[in-house]
Amino acid sequence: MRTGLRLLPLAALLAFSAGCESVSNKCARITCDQGYVCEQATGVCRRTDAGTPTTDAGQQDAGPISDGGSDCSPACGSGQVCDPVSLRCVQCVSNADCACPLPICNGATQSCIAAPADAGTPAVPGDTCGEATPLVFPACGTHVSTTVDLGTFSDDEDGTCAAPGAFGKDAVYTLRLDAPHDVLVTAQALASGVEPLVYLRRSPCESGEELACKQQLGAPTTLRLKSLPKGDYALVLDSYSAASSGPITLSVDLSPPTGPANETCATAAELPLDGGVVALDTSLGEDDVDLVCNDKRGSADLVYRLEVAEESNLTVVARAPDGGPDSVLGLFEGPCANAASLDAGVVTCADATPPAPDVLRRRALAPGTYFLVVEPYGPSSAGVVNLSASVSASTPVPPNDTCAAPQKITFPAGQNSVTFVSDPGLGNDDTTASCSSSRGGPELVYRLDWPTTQAITVTTKQVAGGYADPLVYLREDSCDSGAELACVDEISPTPEVLTQTLSAGTYYLFIEGYGASGAGPTEVTVTRGP
Repeated sequence: MRTGLRLLPLAALLAFSAGCESVSNKCARITCDQGYVCEQATGVCRRTDAGTPTTDAGQQDAGPISDGGSDCSPACGSGQVCDPVSLRCVQCVSNADCACPLPICNGATQSCIAAPADAGTPAVPGDTCGEATPLVFPACGTHVSTTVDLGTFSDDEDGTCAAPGAFGKDAVYTLRLDAPHDVLVTAQALASGVEPLVYLRRSPCESGEELACKQQLGAPTTLRLKSLPKGDYALVLDSYSAASSGPITLSVDLSPPTGPANETCATAAELPLDGGVVALDTSLGEDDVDLVCNDKRGSADLVYRLEVAEESNLTVVARAPDGGPDSVLGLFEGPCANAASLDAGVVTCADATPPAPDVLRRRALAPGTYFLVVEPYGPSSAGVVNLSASVSASTPVPPNDTCAAPQKITFPAGQNSVTFVSDPGLGNDDTTASCSSSRGGPELVYRLDWPTTQAITVTTKQVAGGYADPLVYLREDSCDSGAELACVDEISPTPEVLTQTLSAGTYYLFIEGYGASGAGPTEVTVTRGP
């Protein structure tokens, strides 16, 4: 016998189905937004992967791996995030969802709030590099201050500006910068006789390069570094001596990078040696280096690194636009980190009188690394300077560099005047003129065989388009030790004119630069009679 099958109406089937799902399917009465499906086990609307039915955190990707799903439906609006536990749209789940000036996520309200007033209070510093503690800034803060009694610490570290053998006690913090900043460190003594100093090293503390070291006896010690790069550093708070160790307030302030960063040898910028012009502004620097050839203290400085690959002649020119700021150049050899070692390692200085440019020349400079310091002649002379450096093939010293082989001056037949170009910049500084107040001016030596009593006139001036600032002097009898008969020096471009009546005999004419900066191609005219 054949059994029949009764078909129920569609509406009845749907009703029956709904009734059953109400027990096992939590999605029975849930309608999801477009692009979402209801997860039967949880009754939560979730997005699905583009390629598989695997649920994820809400991104429509083709990945097969499920992370359990944490997407909110409907999607959270701007400024909100989805709480993966409650699947509610909230302002924050963790501090990563918050930003300044409300950097903290309040777990109870899931909203961003300001940091507590005591957030970021520094811990006690370490006694050694190995025990250094982080210098923590308050959230969104750029200033941190703490009090440290160095009298309770020991002497473990030494900065380059510390007094040797003074056994000043010190403490160490680590400093992390997540972005470039200007950094200002201030150490203020809180008791009479306390003399702090501070220095900053690259990490690691034990062997990192010292970037700056500062001590200011009798005043708060301030150390400023501009555009300090992102990275880890060690900040050492030290004292001038064991007897001057005591309570100190240490403050560190961060500010947006202002540049330039090349204020010390440790942060020197490389200067190309191709003759190209680099524009700089000495008013943007700090006074970190005391040049021996600059008697104006408080002159801000910038430092450049020169890499000389082979023995070469070096020429550095600093020229102020429109004859403006008065600058000073100093070239140093080997490693340098502070004013004391720089002064000890000075190679050449150049300081011309405006509007003449500063020109620093070194003949046959050995291969190596050199540091060029550019600073104004006093704070009032700071400003924009165009700087260039170039190298050329090394040349030997001219034979007439000294009195050992002076070059004879010969008049053309039938002529009472002769003109030639002398470049004392190719020589060395072997003697000193009475009319020169500048040090380091090289010279070349010439011999005059004077047959009879008559006048001589010597005129010197920089060649057309040149930069020389020459001076001229005349000796009789002995080149090395003879009496100086006359010496003339003018400020370029005014020519020097030396006039003297000479009796028959041998004389020696010296063409010298007013300092290293003034030594350059010089037009010399010697006239005899009437």
